[in-house]
Amino acid sequence: WKRERLFSKSDYKFDVRPFLKEKSFLLCACNYLDEDDGEVYACECDGDVTFDSNLSGVVSNVYINPLDNTDLRPPFKITKDSWNNESPNKLVLKFGRVKNRQITSVKGELVISGERCVEIEKGRRYRCMYFFTTLNLEIHGSKPFLTKMKTKSSNYSTISNPITFRSVKCDLIG
Repeated sequence: WKRERLFSKSDYKFDVRPFLKEKSFLLCACNYLDEDDGEVYACECDGDVTFDSNLSGVVSNVYINPLDNTDLRPPFKITKDSWNNESPNKLVLKFGRVKNRQITSVKGELVISGERCVEIEKGRRYRCMYFFTTLNLEIHGSKPFLTKMKTKSSNYSTISNPITFRSVKCDLIG
């Protein structure tokens, strides 16, 4: 038997915020289901995101300091423009300053989208909820940080501010 999805306009018309408060999610960018044979594949997903009751929190094991291989753990917070009624299933959170003297400033956002659906399998209805995120981060390093980066490897010889990490798109697994 195969599950069949029932599509509805209300799949995207729900407030995502209550489903995130005081929760932690694994950040997973793996293709963990093969559509052809339906087999589930093992996957290593090390990143995680943790929310508090105010929808502030931290992203862990995603952004690594290239000098010393420590986790930057960028914190994020909600702003007055983070959520609106027109797209209630979308939340845009802003990254804040990291606790690292080598990093002078941080810019970026964590964009979360939610989707709910009803699937039917063997005549039974299953309610499902999916959350997706896109993370973008840009840092400005201090002069000593940039100097150390340039001397560390020839790959970094032309490095300058801002340093932009690649955009990360993944699922939130609860």
